[in-house]
Amino acid sequence: MKASLSDAKKVFNDKRKQAQDSLKLILTKYPNYLDIRVFLASIYSWDGNYNSARKEFEYILKKDENRKTDWIAYIKNEQYAEKYYKALQL
Repeated sequence: MKASLSDAKKVFNDKRKQAQDSLKLILTKYPNYLDIRVFLASIYSWDGNYNSARKEFEYILKKDENRKTDWIAYIKNEQYAEKYYKALQL
């Protein structure tokens, strides 16, 4: 299953809450769909919800620690949250 283009467009049309709801609904059926979780984590981070983004990134990377771009996004989330020491630890 792939994230639909309409879900992506919602994010960029300032309908992030609606996109979050759609992504969460997908995750209720497919909790290990990591690409959807990354998308959700990114939206959280863009909106300044760094703790929520952190939880999603931790879940993702616990499932698959070889996802390099997700590690980078996780580190950036910590930098945006001004958690520089945490970012260095990753």
